[in-house]
Amino acid sequence: MNFIVLQYYCTVCEAGSVARAAELLHISRQALSKSMLVLESEMGAKLFIKGKKGVETTPFGKALYQHSQVLLQDWKKATAELEKLKSSSKERLRIGYAPLSYNLWDNGHVESFANAHFDVEISYEIMRPAQLMQHLKDGSLDLIISGGYADSDGTFSVLLRCLPYYLILRNDDPLAQKAEIGAEDLTGRPVFSRPIAGLSTKDKEAFGQAGIIVLPLPSPSLDPLTMLRTIRDIKGIYFDSKLHFLYRNMMDGLTAIPFRYEGTMELETDKVWAIVRKGQQNDSLVRQYIYYLSELRSELTSAI
Repeated sequence: MNFIVLQYYCTVCEAGSVARAAELLHISRQALSKSMLVLESEMGAKLFIKGKKGVETTPFGKALYQHSQVLLQDWKKATAELEKLKSSSKERLRIGYAPLSYNLWDNGHVESFANAHFDVEISYEIMRPAQLMQHLKDGSLDLIISGGYADSDGTFSVLLRCLPYYLILRNDDPLAQKAEIGAEDLTGRPVFSRPIAGLSTKDKEAFGQAGIIVLPLPSPSLDPLTMLRTIRDIKGIYFDSKLHFLYRNMMDGLTAIPFRYEGTMELETDKVWAIVRKGQQNDSLVRQYIYYLSELRSELTSAI
């Protein structure tokens, strides 16, 4: 005898019909009848007799029903308490993402990590960087992934540089033949970006010091790739740090060339940081997740 059979038995008693109980339990009538016969055999007593509209319980059957109800209630209570205990004993990892930082990795990456760590309860939130930092400081998040560097106010940051800058050019631009483009290739040449306010103050200064003219696109409301293809006044070049990743399947007639700036320019827009509270950087689970994202970074870069 097991608790499932007892549940079947109670359902037959309450329904007053094997056929009706089988419908409620979503099993076949034959399988339920067989289970009841096995139960009667184990009990060594008749549990049902035929009634006018189905089956009725014998005195022994009524007594078994009452005891079964108590046993089933105790079992459900014990199961719930054990599940609660298992849940409370699990390690927890609560992650916060800035929107673009989340999208830089494929959307299933959190679930993939959770599947590989089934004994860990993992949750994540996507919100604005200022909100993320507040939740990290008040302890409701263990780790945040954001574009802001934050080695201050009790936090510790690990650099996760996901994507390089790209120059997106029409295929007929001479620079499109190069494997990579350096700052020297752009000196004195206009580079069109999203509305220039999208660049940080530090990055604007870095481009200016390198002699690169960064201009906003003529029409921020128009799709930038369409604009690059159709407006010849845009000198065949469009600059953006992460557009290639977001639009990588819409590059017909265009080429994305990595922009090499290390050693010549100090840029921050392309950087993504894993940020934790000081003292947590050595937490085993946090370190595993940061290492996991670092591995994804190399896979992502080679896939683009």
